Amino acid sequence: TTRNFQPIYFEHGKSTLGDQFKNEIKEIADYMRDNENVFLELNGFSNSLGSISFNKALSEDRALHIKRLIMREGISTYRIKANGMGIYKDETAESNSEKNEVDKQNRRVDLAFKIIHKKGGKKNVKKKK
Repeated sequence: TTRNFQPIYFEHGKSTLGDQFKNEIKEIADYMRDNENVFLELNGFSNSLGSISFNKALSEDRALHIKRLIMREGISTYRIKANGMGIYKDETAESNSEKNEVDKQNRRVDLAFKIIHKKGGKKNVKKKK
């Protein structure tokens, strides 16, 4: 069974979390522990403040931070992929207050769970060429 988890949001310019997300990280790890065929892809994003290279690195640091926290809960590194996606642009914001809210929403890591079905004792995973 799949389960939906909300994105994890960060403060401006930060790639680490406070203890307020401790329970959520534990829930993610518990879900993965209970479902050994589930793999997780973490996609980190940033807002548009700062340079493209800074935001690319920041988004990757955010995803890697979440990965490390989940690994500390006993989940193997091979089951978690972390990606830095860089700046996520939402062109729908028209006013400054809307843009500020969009910027807050863009400072996040999205969680994408994938179920890998075993076939013949081996995991049925496509390899990248």
